[in-house]
Amino acid sequence: MMDHDIERLVLERAVEDFTGLWELVWEMYGQHRVEPEATAVVRAAVKNLLDRQWVSLFRGRSFAGDQVPLSDDEVDRALESNDSWQAPSPSQEHVRIAATPEGVRAFLGHPRERDDPTRSL
Repeated sequence: MMDHDIERLVLERAVEDFTGLWELVWEMYGQHRVEPEATAVVRAAVKNLLDRQWVSLFRGRSFAGDQVPLSDDEVDRALESNDSWQAPSPSQEHVRIAATPEGVRAFLGHPRERDDPTRSL
């Protein structure tokens, strides 16, 4: 799988719903296969999407609306932590990804409003 394909799949999952970082690795390399090489590839894709501001990272304990955005410092630490890439226990805090509005537009192929010449002011 090419880097672009991995970024596209990460963005697709982030557009669909909040997705745990470990789930991204499972999606691309097989469930329960969180090996250093696989994690490194997905980590690089997530970093590229973060740099474009197409995704954001959050922390939470359940997928029931409890997510809290990570600060820039927390993002760096979370991406480098092996724990962020492992499936959590049911009540353990974990890191998840979601698309920003800009990321959704990019995924859907829509131009940014300010760049759209057909948009009236």
